[in-house]
Amino acid sequence: MQTVCYGSCVSDLDPKSLKFQKKTHGSGHEPQLVRETEWSYVYKTGEESYSHMSKFLADENFTVSASEIRQRWPSMSESERLDFVQNFWSKAAWNSNDTEILEIVMQDGMTVSGSIVRLHS
Repeated sequence: MQTVCYGSCVSDLDPKSLKFQKKTHGSGHEPQLVRETEWSYVYKTGEESYSHMSKFLADENFTVSASEIRQRWPSMSESERLDFVQNFWSKAAWNSNDTEILEIVMQDGMTVSGSIVRLHS
């Protein structure tokens, strides 16, 4: 799912995610996509309220390979790493690829890796 429409578009969300956004924030407010990162969406859901949604949670087919993370991790900035970890942990189901990604993150020995371990312990 590749949505690049800031400020007004939520139609590319799968129906389950759109229903979740509307249920969480009321039917009177149409969520507006205000920011998208490689790993997440941020919606404005009211006058002063925002909602964050992981792409790993929003789209069950959204994946990243362990080999890609192994290659990219050393050159990712601290904020990119944090964004990845904060969104990766919300996956509904884990497989061996995800376990390998967790091992890659943990091997780095960063504070960020401690965050993901605490969330899944």
